[in-house]
Amino acid sequence: MRTQPTCTRLLATQAHFIMLSSEFDKFSRSETLRGGCLVGHIAPDKLDWLKTRLQGVTIVYNDPEFDCQTWVLDALRFIRDDEGVEVRNTNEERIRKELALEKERWDSGEDTIENRLFAHK
Repeated sequence: MRTQPTCTRLLATQAHFIMLSSEFDKFSRSETLRGGCLVGHIAPDKLDWLKTRLQGVTIVYNDPEFDCQTWVLDALRFIRDDEGVEVRNTNEERIRKELALEKERWDSGEDTIENRLFAHK
């Protein structure tokens, strides 16, 4: 059974971050989402648990080295050993490279992650 795609994201300004979790029927309706990369899977019955668990991931303020991608990497490491979670990729270089490529896809109008994963055929 396919569930509704869920997007958890960290919105940021220079000194503030806020974690938001929302469901999309179309990722393309997001004004800020520019793609992503598949890092694993989670059982549908664990989604509420995941939203709560991600609130425990540390957000670092006033550090120019900390960004949304750093938070995602920390979150993956935080949950990767939990039951019902399959995290395939926590390699920082690989994830950052894929996200940069995904942004290029977005900028050039190519298919991004939501098209490749959730397109109805």
